Amino acid sequence: MSDQVSDTTGMPLITERLVLEMPQPAKASRILRYLESNRVRFEDTSPAASPLTLDLVSAKLSSAFAEFEQGRGMKLYLFPRASDVGDPIGDIALCEIVRGAFQACYLGYRIGAGYGAITF
Repeated sequence: MSDQVSDTTGMPLITERLVLEMPQPAKASRILRYLESNRVRFEDTSPAASPLTLDLVSAKLSSAFAEFEQGRGMKLYLFPRASDVGDPIGDIALCEIVRGAFQACYLGYRIGAGYGAITF
């Protein structure tokens, strides 16, 4: 199993400083560390959830792929480009995608502690 989404999806997205990707379940340990280290930071904006486990995070990554393939959502994690082995520093979610004449979705984003805030 590849560590990244197939090239047919246009992933990963690479900028000057970041790599945005939909990680495969093989990267669940990195995502789990990011979520655990930012639990307090995210608790006000994230719904209360079951305790995080490697299996749960792996299942969520698999579910994110299924939603993407169905055109219903997209979950991207932000990795520093300078680090090939680092944990994510943030995540972005597009959900409840509506197609047709009215193209719309909800956008959610979070940045981990120590990286400031996203502004538009």
